[in-house]
Amino acid sequence: MHQRTFLLSLPAILCGALILIAAGANAQHTSRAQSFYIGVHFFSDSLPDGYEEILEAVPAGEDVRVRIIRISLANRYCGAQLIRAVEGVVPKTTISKLTGTVDLCTFTQTAITSALKAAKPKGITPIQDSATLSIVAKCGAKERLLELPYPEEVDFKALETYNPRVQALWNLYYNVRVRSFGEHFSFHDLSAEQERESEDLGTKCLPDLVSGKFESGFIGYSCASTSCDGNYLAWRLRGYTGMPATSDPWTVELLNASSLHLMKSELPKYPPLAKQTRVSGEVRLKIFPDAQTGLVRDVQLVSGTGVLADPAIEFAKKWQFSAGSPSDQPVEAVLKFDLNCPGE
Repeated sequence: MHQRTFLLSLPAILCGALILIAAGANAQHTSRAQSFYIGVHFFSDSLPDGYEEILEAVPAGEDVRVRIIRISLANRYCGAQLIRAVEGVVPKTTISKLTGTVDLCTFTQTAITSALKAAKPKGITPIQDSATLSIVAKCGAKERLLELPYPEEVDFKALETYNPRVQALWNLYYNVRVRSFGEHFSFHDLSAEQERESEDLGTKCLPDLVSGKFESGFIGYSCASTSCDGNYLAWRLRGYTGMPATSDPWTVELLNASSLHLMKSELPKYPPLAKQTRVSGEVRLKIFPDAQTGLVRDVQLVSGTGVLADPAIEFAKKWQFSAGSPSDQPVEAVLKFDLNCPGE
Protein backbone atom coordinates (compact mmCIF):
# COMPACT_ATOMS: atom_id res chain seq x y z
CA MET A 1 0.00 0.00 0.00
CA HIS A 2 2.81 2.41 0.92
CA GLN A 3 4.68 1.49 -2.28
CA ARG A 4 1.58 2.28 -4.36
CA THR A 5 1.16 5.67 -2.66
CA PHE A 6 4.78 6.52 -3.41
CA LEU A 7 4.44 5.51 -7.03
CA LEU A 8 1.30 7.64 -7.40
CA SER A 9 3.05 10.68 -5.92
CA LEU A 10 6.19 10.19 -8.03
CA PRO A 11 4.82 12.14 -11.09
CA ALA A 12 4.00 15.13 -8.87
CA ILE A 13 7.49 15.07 -7.36
CA LEU A 14 9.10 14.80 -10.79
CA CYS A 15 6.89 17.64 -12.06
CA GLY A 16 7.99 19.82 -9.18
CA ALA A 17 11.61 18.95 -9.77
CA LEU A 18 11.36 19.74 -13.49
CA ILE A 19 9.81 23.13 -12.73
CA LEU A 20 12.56 23.92 -10.25
CA ILE A 21 15.18 22.95 -12.84
CA ALA A 22 13.40 25.05 -15.49
CA ALA A 23 13.29 27.99 -13.12
CA GLY A 24 17.02 27.74 -12.59
CA ALA A 25 17.69 27.36 -16.30
CA ASN A 26 15.52 30.31 -17.25
CA ALA A 27 16.83 32.64 -14.55
CA GLN A 28 19.60 34.87 -15.77
CA HIS A 29 22.54 34.99 -13.40
CA THR A 30 22.69 38.40 -11.79
CA SER A 31 23.29 40.04 -8.44
CA ARG A 32 20.64 40.29 -5.76
CA ALA A 33 18.02 43.01 -6.12
CA GLN A 34 19.27 46.51 -5.31
CA SER A 35 15.71 47.73 -4.63
CA PHE A 36 12.17 46.67 -5.36
CA TYR A 37 8.55 47.70 -5.18
CA ILE A 38 5.32 45.72 -5.05
CA GLY A 39 2.11 46.98 -6.64
CA VAL A 40 -1.08 45.75 -4.94
CA HIS A 41 -4.08 46.07 -7.24
CA PHE A 42 -7.15 45.59 -5.03
CA PHE A 43 -10.74 45.55 -6.24
CA SER A 44 -14.14 44.97 -4.68
CA ASP A 45 -17.43 44.01 -6.28
CA SER A 46 -19.51 45.37 -3.41
CA LEU A 47 -18.75 49.06 -4.12
CA PRO A 48 -16.29 51.05 -6.24
CA ASP A 49 -13.85 50.61 -3.38
CA GLY A 50 -10.72 49.43 -5.20
CA TYR A 51 -7.30 50.94 -4.66
CA GLU A 52 -3.72 50.77 -5.85
CA GLU A 53 -0.98 50.36 -3.26
CA ILE A 54 2.77 50.51 -3.77
CA LEU A 55 5.23 49.13 -1.23
CA GLU A 56 8.69 50.43 -2.08
CA ALA A 57 11.95 49.31 -0.45
CA VAL A 58 15.20 51.18 -1.16
CA PRO A 59 18.59 51.28 0.62
CA ALA A 60 19.19 54.23 2.94
CA GLY A 61 22.78 54.10 4.20
CA GLU A 62 23.02 51.14 6.57
CA ASP A 63 19.22 50.84 6.66
CA VAL A 64 16.35 50.17 4.28
CA ARG A 65 13.57 52.73 3.83
CA VAL A 66 10.14 51.22 3.25
CA ARG A 67 7.28 53.34 2.00
CA ILE A 68 3.67 52.34 1.36
CA ILE A 69 1.67 54.61 -0.94
CA ARG A 70 -2.06 54.07 -1.37
CA ILE A 71 -4.15 55.65 -4.14
CA SER A 72 -7.86 55.37 -3.50
CA LEU A 73 -11.08 57.34 -3.71
CA ALA A 74 -11.32 60.13 -1.18
CA ASN A 75 -14.83 58.85 -0.65
CA ARG A 76 -15.94 55.58 -2.20
CA TYR A 77 -19.11 57.19 -3.56
CA CYS A 78 -17.26 60.00 -5.40
CA GLY A 79 -14.59 60.14 -8.08
CA ALA A 80 -12.02 62.39 -6.35
CA GLN A 81 -8.68 60.65 -5.73
CA LEU A 82 -6.74 60.56 -2.47
CA ILE A 83 -3.06 59.73 -1.99
CA ARG A 84 -1.88 58.60 1.43
CA ALA A 85 1.53 57.28 2.41
CA VAL A 86 3.47 56.02 5.41
CA GLU A 87 7.20 55.61 5.74
CA GLY A 88 9.35 53.43 7.99
CA VAL A 89 12.96 52.42 8.34
CA VAL A 90 14.25 48.90 8.94
CA PRO A 91 17.58 49.57 10.69
CA LYS A 92 20.88 47.83 10.13
CA THR A 93 19.75 45.71 7.20
CA THR A 94 19.99 45.38 3.44
CA ILE A 95 17.57 44.64 0.60
CA SER A 96 19.02 41.13 0.46
CA LYS A 97 18.38 40.52 4.17
CA LEU A 98 14.92 42.09 3.93
CA THR A 99 13.81 39.72 1.16
CA GLY A 100 15.47 36.74 2.89
CA THR A 101 15.29 33.56 0.82
CA VAL A 102 13.23 35.31 -1.88
CA ASP A 103 15.94 36.21 -4.40
CA LEU A 104 13.86 38.29 -6.81
CA CYS A 105 16.49 38.48 -9.53
CA THR A 106 16.56 34.68 -9.98
CA PHE A 107 12.88 34.50 -10.96
CA THR A 108 11.45 34.80 -14.45
CA GLN A 109 7.83 35.28 -15.40
CA THR A 110 8.03 32.18 -17.60
CA ALA A 111 8.99 30.00 -14.63
CA ILE A 112 6.28 31.57 -12.47
CA THR A 113 3.64 30.99 -15.15
CA SER A 114 4.70 27.34 -15.46
CA ALA A 115 4.48 26.81 -11.70
CA LEU A 116 1.05 28.45 -11.51
CA LYS A 117 -0.22 26.36 -14.42
CA ALA A 118 0.73 23.21 -12.50
CA ALA A 119 -1.08 24.54 -9.41
CA LYS A 120 -4.41 25.59 -10.89
CA PRO A 121 -7.35 24.80 -8.59
CA LYS A 122 -9.77 22.13 -9.76
CA GLY A 123 -12.92 24.16 -9.16
CA ILE A 124 -13.88 27.76 -9.87
CA THR A 125 -13.79 30.10 -6.88
CA PRO A 126 -15.85 33.31 -7.19
CA ILE A 127 -13.74 36.45 -6.73
CA GLN A 128 -15.49 39.36 -4.97
CA ASP A 129 -12.73 41.11 -3.00
CA SER A 130 -9.15 40.32 -3.96
CA ALA A 131 -5.88 41.67 -5.26
CA THR A 132 -3.18 40.89 -7.80
CA LEU A 133 0.49 41.67 -7.21
CA SER A 134 3.14 43.17 -9.49
CA ILE A 135 6.69 42.83 -8.13
CA VAL A 136 9.32 45.00 -9.82
CA ALA A 137 12.94 44.45 -8.81
CA LYS A 138 16.02 46.45 -9.84
CA CYS A 139 18.43 43.77 -11.05
CA GLY A 140 21.64 45.38 -12.22
CA ALA A 141 20.76 47.98 -14.84
CA LYS A 142 17.39 46.42 -15.63
CA GLU A 143 14.02 45.98 -13.99
CA ARG A 144 12.47 42.56 -13.60
CA LEU A 145 8.66 42.36 -13.52
CA LEU A 146 6.98 39.42 -11.79
CA GLU A 147 3.18 39.30 -11.90
CA LEU A 148 1.04 37.20 -9.56
CA PRO A 149 -2.68 36.57 -10.17
CA TYR A 150 -5.58 36.58 -7.72
CA PRO A 151 -4.92 34.06 -4.91
CA GLU A 152 -8.26 32.43 -5.72
CA GLU A 153 -6.71 31.27 -9.01
CA VAL A 154 -4.03 29.23 -7.23
CA ASP A 155 -4.06 25.95 -5.30
CA PHE A 156 -1.44 26.86 -2.71
CA LYS A 157 -1.10 23.33 -1.35
CA ALA A 158 -0.20 22.12 -4.83
CA LEU A 159 2.09 25.11 -5.37
CA GLU A 160 3.92 24.34 -2.12
CA THR A 161 4.64 20.87 -3.51
CA TYR A 162 5.56 21.93 -7.04
CA ASN A 163 7.42 25.16 -6.38
CA PRO A 164 7.67 26.61 -2.84
CA ARG A 165 9.94 29.38 -4.17
CA VAL A 166 7.05 30.84 -6.18
CA GLN A 167 4.69 30.47 -3.23
CA ALA A 168 7.12 32.53 -1.14
CA LEU A 169 6.58 35.50 -3.48
CA TRP A 170 3.06 35.97 -2.07
CA ASN A 171 4.47 36.26 1.46
CA LEU A 172 7.06 38.91 0.58
CA TYR A 173 4.65 41.86 0.69
CA TYR A 174 3.18 40.84 4.04
CA ASN A 175 6.53 40.08 5.65
CA VAL A 176 8.10 43.41 4.66
CA ARG A 177 4.98 45.34 5.68
CA VAL A 178 4.87 43.72 9.12
CA ARG A 179 8.59 44.20 9.71
CA SER A 180 8.34 47.87 8.76
CA PHE A 181 5.02 48.94 10.30
CA GLY A 182 3.89 46.19 12.65
CA GLU A 183 1.38 43.39 12.37
CA HIS A 184 -1.69 45.54 12.97
CA PHE A 185 -1.00 48.50 10.69
CA SER A 186 -3.96 49.57 8.54
CA PHE A 187 -4.89 52.72 6.66
CA HIS A 188 -8.40 52.22 8.08
CA ASP A 189 -7.23 52.62 11.69
CA LEU A 190 -5.25 55.87 11.50
CA SER A 191 -5.89 58.55 14.11
CA ALA A 192 -6.87 62.02 12.93
CA GLU A 193 -3.26 63.20 13.28
CA GLN A 194 -1.88 60.13 11.51
CA GLU A 195 -4.43 60.64 8.72
CA ARG A 196 -3.23 64.20 8.15
CA GLU A 197 0.40 63.07 8.17
CA SER A 198 -0.31 60.27 5.68
CA GLU A 199 -2.11 62.69 3.35
CA ASP A 200 0.75 65.20 3.56
CA LEU A 201 3.30 62.51 2.74
CA GLY A 202 1.04 61.20 -0.03
CA THR A 203 1.04 64.62 -1.68
CA LYS A 204 4.86 64.70 -1.46
CA CYS A 205 4.93 61.36 -3.30
CA LEU A 206 2.95 62.80 -6.24
CA PRO A 207 6.01 63.72 -8.40
CA ASP A 208 7.34 60.15 -8.15
CA LEU A 209 3.92 58.68 -8.95
CA VAL A 210 3.36 60.70 -12.13
CA SER A 211 6.99 60.59 -13.33
CA GLY A 212 6.76 57.03 -14.64
CA LYS A 213 8.94 55.63 -11.84
CA PHE A 214 6.37 52.91 -11.12
CA GLU A 215 5.18 52.49 -14.68
CA SER A 216 6.40 48.87 -14.97
CA GLY A 217 4.00 47.83 -12.23
CA PHE A 218 1.00 49.06 -14.24
CA ILE A 219 1.74 47.71 -17.71
CA GLY A 220 -1.45 47.04 -19.66
CA TYR A 221 -3.66 49.21 -17.46
CA SER A 222 -6.43 51.00 -19.35
CA CYS A 223 -6.94 54.75 -19.11
CA ALA A 224 -10.69 54.62 -19.78
CA SER A 225 -10.36 54.69 -23.58
CA THR A 226 -8.09 57.74 -23.33
CA SER A 227 -4.49 57.75 -24.53
CA CYS A 228 -2.13 57.97 -21.57
CA ASP A 229 1.11 56.82 -23.25
CA GLY A 230 1.40 53.90 -20.86
CA ASN A 231 1.68 56.10 -17.76
CA TYR A 232 -1.46 54.97 -15.96
CA LEU A 233 -0.71 56.72 -12.66
CA ALA A 234 -0.12 60.09 -14.36
CA TRP A 235 -3.52 59.71 -16.03
CA ARG A 236 -5.30 58.66 -12.85
CA LEU A 237 -3.78 61.49 -10.81
CA ARG A 238 -4.15 64.22 -13.43
CA GLY A 239 -5.10 67.48 -11.77
CA TYR A 240 -4.28 66.21 -8.28
CA THR A 241 -2.97 69.04 -6.10
CA GLY A 242 -3.45 67.70 -2.61
CA MET A 243 -5.85 66.06 -0.26
CA PRO A 244 -9.48 66.70 -1.30
CA ALA A 245 -12.38 67.09 1.10
CA THR A 246 -13.09 63.75 2.72
CA SER A 247 -16.26 64.63 4.65
CA ASP A 248 -19.47 62.67 4.14
CA PRO A 249 -20.86 63.77 0.74
CA TRP A 250 -24.38 62.59 1.58
CA THR A 251 -26.50 65.53 2.73
CA VAL A 252 -30.03 66.03 4.04
CA GLU A 253 -31.50 69.54 3.77
CA LEU A 254 -34.86 71.01 4.76
CA LEU A 255 -35.47 73.21 1.74
CA ASN A 256 -38.25 75.44 3.11
CA ALA A 257 -37.03 75.66 6.71
CA SER A 258 -37.31 79.46 6.87
CA SER A 259 -41.06 79.42 6.15
CA LEU A 260 -41.98 76.76 8.69
CA HIS A 261 -41.27 78.66 11.95
CA LEU A 262 -39.71 75.65 13.58
CA MET A 263 -38.34 75.71 17.13
CA LYS A 264 -36.94 72.18 16.94
CA SER A 265 -36.09 70.47 13.66
CA GLU A 266 -33.45 67.73 13.87
CA LEU A 267 -32.80 66.20 10.43
CA PRO A 268 -32.47 62.47 9.75
CA LYS A 269 -29.16 60.87 8.81
CA TYR A 270 -28.82 59.56 5.30
CA PRO A 271 -30.07 55.94 5.35
CA PRO A 272 -27.22 53.42 4.79
CA LEU A 273 -29.35 51.42 2.34
CA ALA A 274 -29.97 54.56 0.29
CA LYS A 275 -26.20 55.21 0.21
CA GLN A 276 -25.47 51.69 -0.98
CA THR A 277 -28.08 51.91 -3.74
CA ARG A 278 -27.22 55.57 -4.47
CA VAL A 279 -30.81 56.75 -4.00
CA SER A 280 -31.38 60.49 -3.74
CA GLY A 281 -34.32 62.84 -4.18
CA GLU A 282 -36.92 64.97 -2.44
CA VAL A 283 -39.42 63.90 0.20
CA ARG A 284 -42.56 66.02 0.67
CA LEU A 285 -44.44 65.73 3.94
CA LYS A 286 -47.77 67.09 5.18
CA ILE A 287 -47.38 67.93 8.86
CA PHE A 288 -50.16 68.66 11.37
CA PRO A 289 -48.83 70.71 14.34
CA ASP A 290 -50.77 71.32 17.56
CA ALA A 291 -51.76 74.98 17.80
CA GLN A 292 -51.20 75.21 21.54
CA THR A 293 -47.89 73.35 22.00
CA GLY A 294 -46.41 73.37 18.51
CA LEU A 295 -45.79 69.61 18.80
CA VAL A 296 -46.52 67.44 15.79
CA ARG A 297 -49.79 65.51 15.94
CA ASP A 298 -49.50 63.71 12.61
CA VAL A 299 -47.27 63.38 9.52
CA GLN A 300 -48.42 62.21 6.11
CA LEU A 301 -46.29 61.39 3.06
CA VAL A 302 -47.08 63.45 -0.02
CA SER A 303 -44.30 62.12 -2.27
CA GLY A 304 -40.91 60.48 -2.04
CA THR A 305 -39.13 57.11 -2.17
CA GLY A 306 -39.82 54.83 0.76
CA VAL A 307 -36.18 54.31 1.76
CA LEU A 308 -35.88 58.11 2.18
CA ALA A 309 -39.46 58.81 3.30
CA ASP A 310 -39.47 56.51 6.34
CA PRO A 311 -36.66 58.26 8.26
CA ALA A 312 -38.00 61.67 7.15
CA ILE A 313 -41.39 60.89 8.67
CA GLU A 314 -39.90 59.55 11.91
CA PHE A 315 -37.80 62.67 12.47
CA ALA A 316 -40.60 65.07 11.46
CA LYS A 317 -42.73 63.60 14.26
CA LYS A 318 -40.14 64.92 16.73
CA TRP A 319 -40.22 68.50 15.44
CA GLN A 320 -41.79 71.43 17.29
CA PHE A 321 -43.34 74.49 15.69
CA SER A 322 -43.89 77.93 17.16
CA ALA A 323 -47.10 77.92 19.18
CA GLY A 324 -50.16 79.76 17.84
CA SER A 325 -50.48 78.16 14.39
CA PRO A 326 -54.02 77.16 13.37
CA SER A 327 -54.37 73.48 14.27
CA ASP A 328 -56.63 72.65 11.35
CA GLN A 329 -54.16 73.78 8.69
CA PRO A 330 -51.29 71.40 7.88
CA VAL A 331 -47.94 72.65 6.62
CA GLU A 332 -45.78 71.11 3.93
CA ALA A 333 -42.09 70.35 4.47
CA VAL A 334 -39.64 69.42 1.71
CA LEU A 335 -36.49 67.46 2.56
CA LYS A 336 -33.79 66.95 -0.05
CA PHE A 337 -31.53 63.89 0.16
CA ASP A 338 -28.54 64.37 -2.13
CA LEU A 339 -24.98 63.28 -2.97
CA ASN A 340 -22.61 66.24 -3.24
CA CYS A 341 -19.17 65.17 -4.42
CA PRO A 342 -16.42 67.81 -4.09
CA GLY A 343 -15.35 69.16 -7.47
CA GLU A 344 -18.07 67.33 -9.40
